[in-house]
Amino acid sequence: MNVLIVYSTREISRNSSFSVSRLMFFLIDELKKHDIKVYFYSWGAKKESNQKGMNYLCLPFFHKIINKFSKNHRRNYYNDVVYQNIKHSNIDFVICSTFDSFEYYLNRFKAEQVIYWVHNYPDRTLLNQLLPFLTKKKFILVTPCINLYKRLWNELCPETLPFFYKHIPNIALPIIANDKMKSILKGFDFEYFNSVNFIHVSGAAINKGLHILLKTFTALKTKNKINFIYVGNKKNIYNIANVTIIEVPKMPYNELIELYNIADFGIMSSLWFETAPLSLHEMLENKVIPIITNSGGMQEITTNTKYFSVECPNDMDEWSNVINNCLTLSKEEIFKTKKDNYINYSKNKLSVTEWGNIWASLLQNMHSEYI
Repeated sequence: MNVLIVYSTREISRNSSFSVSRLMFFLIDELKKHDIKVYFYSWGAKKESNQKGMNYLCLPFFHKIINKFSKNHRRNYYNDVVYQNIKHSNIDFVICSTFDSFEYYLNRFKAEQVIYWVHNYPDRTLLNQLLPFLTKKKFILVTPCINLYKRLWNELCPETLPFFYKHIPNIALPIIANDKMKSILKGFDFEYFNSVNFIHVSGAAINKGLHILLKTFTALKTKNKINFIYVGNKKNIYNIANVTIIEVPKMPYNELIELYNIADFGIMSSLWFETAPLSLHEMLENKVIPIITNSGGMQEITTNTKYFSVECPNDMDEWSNVINNCLTLSKEEIFKTKKDNYINYSKNKLSVTEWGNIWASLLQNMHSEYI
């Protein structure tokens, strides 16, 4: 069986600082075990990658050629390049991650061969874009948060609900520790053992809400000694009263384990519609208590665990109240909550192999039915 995956990511690596890049690495690796040959194409990569045992091509940005194109024209250009490369390769299925790629390949393959993998950012605009296709063609939409999609689709077009979606959850990916791993906190002078430690690992993009957290922690009035550590672009540390704010640069995934090991609370401050952010799975996997926004499927992931929630992520006062609620927990209560969360989360978590088996089974069943 030959499968084409079209994805926008900068690299494919088990230790990439980008969670989607790690997800792609493990998906391709697991599918190979089932004799499924994967052609992986990505735009956005700076150079072709040569990971051992991987069959994929990353398409670099051809700045001199396409900077004059609009965003949509640029993506169509890349889709054309990909299609010219694979059109003679007897592709059985195409897995797409963006609506423009999905629409592009629906016009070049049978609808049953096109899988739309929406592991993030579903909203009503996207779902409304899909509605015309549901009345004409039958395709598969894969989502990690089935309850979220049931709710949204029930509002828009309930009669289509049973016919097109499949549930494949996101997973907490393994951290591959390295003996040569350097300390990312080396050189920082701060006390973490007797402090309450908050972390934010989702990056500094404005839609991740970091700017609001920085304002909140800067203005926070508390008698507790707390640290707020976030992944940004450089090394920096400063103190405001009892709050120490620490910025660390982006790092390979295996080095993030140091932050998880000292963290009490992990903050997912997204301002947009998150379906199933991998960072949230990783926090629960590493015994970090989540603080989430009421956005997308994050509450579905945290079912049966103790977490803190913010209804309005733009509201600094609400963030302050939630953080102060976290500070009411004693060290003993924090430790117990971490332990209980891990036990409850682990009851339903999948290994990478189990997750890969679900994908392989889906593809094999579809192959038997349609090809």
